[in-house]
Amino acid sequence: MRTIKLITCLFAVFFSQLLNAQNKTLLAKTDSIYSWFVNEKFEAIHQLFNIEMSRVLKVDELEATWSQIQVLFGMPVETKDKVVQKNKGLTLVRMPIKTDKSAMVLSLSFDSLEQVAGLFLSPGKINYTSPDYVDPEKFEERKIHFGAPNYAGTGILSLPKSSTKLPLILIVPGSGPVDKDLSIGSNKIYKDLAWGFASSGIAVFRYDKRTLNYQEKLIQSDATGEKFTVKNEYLEDLKAIFMQLKKRPEIDAEKIVLLGHSQGGYLIPLIHQKIKGFAGYISLAGTLREIPELAMEQLNYLNALDATNSDTALLASVFKQMFQSTRHEVVKMTSNSQVMGPYTLHYWQYLAKYNPRVAVLKIKQPILVLQGERDYQVPLKDFEIWKSTIGAKSNASFLSFPQLNHLFMAGEGPPNPSEYLSPGNVSKDVVEAIVKWVQAKFAQEK
Repeated sequence: MRTIKLITCLFAVFFSQLLNAQNKTLLAKTDSIYSWFVNEKFEAIHQLFNIEMSRVLKVDELEATWSQIQVLFGMPVETKDKVVQKNKGLTLVRMPIKTDKSAMVLSLSFDSLEQVAGLFLSPGKINYTSPDYVDPEKFEERKIHFGAPNYAGTGILSLPKSSTKLPLILIVPGSGPVDKDLSIGSNKIYKDLAWGFASSGIAVFRYDKRTLNYQEKLIQSDATGEKFTVKNEYLEDLKAIFMQLKKRPEIDAEKIVLLGHSQGGYLIPLIHQKIKGFAGYISLAGTLREIPELAMEQLNYLNALDATNSDTALLASVFKQMFQSTRHEVVKMTSNSQVMGPYTLHYWQYLAKYNPRVAVLKIKQPILVLQGERDYQVPLKDFEIWKSTIGAKSNASFLSFPQLNHLFMAGEGPPNPSEYLSPGNVSKDVVEAIVKWVQAKFAQEK
């Protein structure tokens, strides 16, 4: 028995030493890759890729990606302690990097041959600073679970301290796999809004969008029977959330207002059709135009900002072709490979039947439309479309803000993606305007 224990112990020590040696090798390779990025030795990085990575990410694409990353995050300044994890036969190494603008994380996946099987550069964590219009003593927060077991979701309910039933704003997120706060660097846009509203006596619910945790599952399921559309991206969760919140004793079920940001604003007329009972609607940087049309305008704008970069121009040209085909030919398409990802053919075919300019005319509840005039993603043109479409209706109100961008944060000069990473908060003017509108339309005594 002692012999077996001794052998087991020696094996554990040997395995531990072997693992430590492997980790040291991978940590050294991570340091080298970081150094090669800084010194723009992209060929050296590419030589560490395994066959699959070499196929999907070429040297010139690696160089173009690094250029775009520097525009977004700034120049690297220093690195911090790396973290090593094991996951399904891969070794994951994460290196936090401080930059002169913000922070980012270099994440590398190494296979059993110690070759690079995955490479990601993403925003790093910077401490969030709450805005001065927030008073944390006036509200509390509770974690809420919702949805079916196969797509279980979570959100945060911000509850003002009150003895009366409260109006509630339900924040519907924009496009992409975003979290409940819309975290971008140190900025947390939806948290700013929620805490600002709650400080003024309005309950708020914000949640992780389904695609944050289940995007790959949705895409894979699309090929095996369950179509991936805005129905299972947005509507199913929203219905479950709405039905759950209206039953809470703290909430006035007759005063639940939906606030849609970006794509969430675009979907307001559709949500109104599919889910009955919202007392009013707020659009933050929403559009009534087709998404592919808007996406092409965004690409044109970004391409103009970096007109001298041939890689950016080529990438823009490819995406424009995809957006153009999606917009005009989607009803004739038969394959997901023909449309812009990660959205599927079913996703675009579903939206092809949706006409927000017609559907919005059927909304009788109060509507507030807000727009940042420095928004390049949803430009002022879209605000004018809202006004020309529903401006004559007595239930519609409109506000625009000259210095604000798509995130309703202040800036100067031509707007660009990198300013989203500059630490800041949602404008106090926006929060106060929404609070004033909700209080006027849904006062406690009504």
